[in-house]
Amino acid sequence: MRPSLATPPLFAALEPARRVLLAGAGGGFDVYAGLPLSLALQDQGVEVHLANLSFAPLELVPPERWLEPNVAAVTPNVARHVSYFPELALVHWLAERGLPSTVYALRRTGVQPLRAAYQNLVSSLGVDAIVLVDGGTDILLRGDESRLGTPVEDIGSLAAVAGLDVPIKLVTCLGFGIDAYHGVNHVQVLENLAALDRDGGYLGALSIPSDSREAALYRDAVAAAQAATPQRPSIVNGQIAAALSGESGDTGFIRRISGSTLFVNPLMAIYFTVDLMALAARCLYLDRLEDTLTVRQIEAQIEQFHSGVDRRIPRPFPH
Repeated sequence: MRPSLATPPLFAALEPARRVLLAGAGGGFDVYAGLPLSLALQDQGVEVHLANLSFAPLELVPPERWLEPNVAAVTPNVARHVSYFPELALVHWLAERGLPSTVYALRRTGVQPLRAAYQNLVSSLGVDAIVLVDGGTDILLRGDESRLGTPVEDIGSLAAVAGLDVPIKLVTCLGFGIDAYHGVNHVQVLENLAALDRDGGYLGALSIPSDSREAALYRDAVAAAQAATPQRPSIVNGQIAAALSGESGDTGFIRRISGSTLFVNPLMAIYFTVDLMALAARCLYLDRLEDTLTVRQIEAQIEQFHSGVDRRIPRPFPH
């Protein structure tokens, strides 16, 4: 399908897909940022499978739920009362609403084992498209920016999926501006999107209507997640949900960031989407991660690269 003003490029790119794997790239609650997109695709008759790089205690998942050493199927009967398990909180919410209620949890590993885990999902589920979802936008940073946010999991996921033979591979980001909390300069994010557009790799921006079914269910899912993990609520999704409720400015809704100033705004409720391979081609250090086996190896390679690269000078947003 040819993109047009009436057909968002994100949906035009996914139009041929019948089974989509939608995966949180950075771990934590990133998979929640993909929920509105998942619901919209399901309404179009697409079979959507959810996955997430996981920080949770995966030893709670019984052996029969493991597809391979680094990926487990989290279902509502895994456990109930766990202080921090975003994937489990999500599957309970999905089950309570009669929606498909499996989330595949991927261990935090190096690129090679993570790619093998993704390949297992691709083969077992028969997916013909993968969409990596980032809560925030630091996955769009190429490596020479002033600060990189928290790139380890995001770029590890990018490198892992870039090596897979899947017809459609995209990256979408929800929560523009949130990574300022980690020092990201968002003018540089916009510069990167412009460069991707010149390369033909930018699939545009798509706002979630705040009065849509997708927004209402997303806000409900985020509220349920906050209630399930009160000691470690999602900063990212909390701000996106606030933006989708018409809030703006420093809402001050999460104790974890007390003392910090928030700038909740409508840009946080917009999906920014790029072609995954175009993004991978612009990452200046992706080749350094190819042979990594552990998260620590990814961390070391990124730290070494960023400490030696000539960094672009950050500019303030001019408006």
